[in-house]
Amino acid sequence: MRKLYGEKENHKKLNLLGVKLGLLTVIKYLGTQPDKTGKRRSRWLCQCDCGKTIEVIGPTFKYESPRNCGCLNPKEAVDRILSRYFKDEKTGCWNYTGGKNSKSGHCRLSFHNKKEYVHRVSYWHHKKSKMLSWEEFQEKTEEVCHHCDNPCCINPDHLFEGTQSDNMKDAAKKGRINRGAKNHNCKLTEKQVKEIYKANGTQKEIAVLYKTSQSNVFNIKNNNSWKWLNKE
Repeated sequence: MRKLYGEKENHKKLNLLGVKLGLLTVIKYLGTQPDKTGKRRSRWLCQCDCGKTIEVIGPTFKYESPRNCGCLNPKEAVDRILSRYFKDEKTGCWNYTGGKNSKSGHCRLSFHNKKEYVHRVSYWHHKKSKMLSWEEFQEKTEEVCHHCDNPCCINPDHLFEGTQSDNMKDAAKKGRINRGAKNHNCKLTEKQVKEIYKANGTQKEIAVLYKTSQSNVFNIKNNNSWKWLNKE
């Protein structure tokens, strides 16, 4: 790949016109634009063999990340999914062996030029792709949740559609959310919360007595917080 070193804006300018990578061919230079870090990046107009044109950032193209406009991504991504998991015979889970989020354990891959959750793509492919395009599925489906509580599982029979609220309720039911005194940000004990809920006096007086905010007292007494504890 040829490089053209220019003085404009004191950065190296790549001469990518005519360069082809995968199905993309560079057809026009679109100038520069600052990225999230403030560095100016060259922008190029590329034409895919399917006829569609897309904008690509110069350094991204240089390191051979994009190879098409997204027209082949569904097939490519599904092929990657089917080749990168192993079945757990005991649980029935299909454990994806690709990259994982270190905190949540969910796996992601590049799909339609975006990072998407693998279990979401798997659910769409096996359950919805014959009825909905990926774009329609994304628009209509808020969350794809796990029955098995295994974030790296992509078995479509272990997945179900739901809302963010459904997902949080399912997580709480399975004990995956540190609520109440188990939350490291909590400053009240469960005993104190029960006392506040039953306490007489103004909210300001109760807040001073328990060294908390008046809004905390209001939320506890009105079941806006610690609702699960006050029902016990």
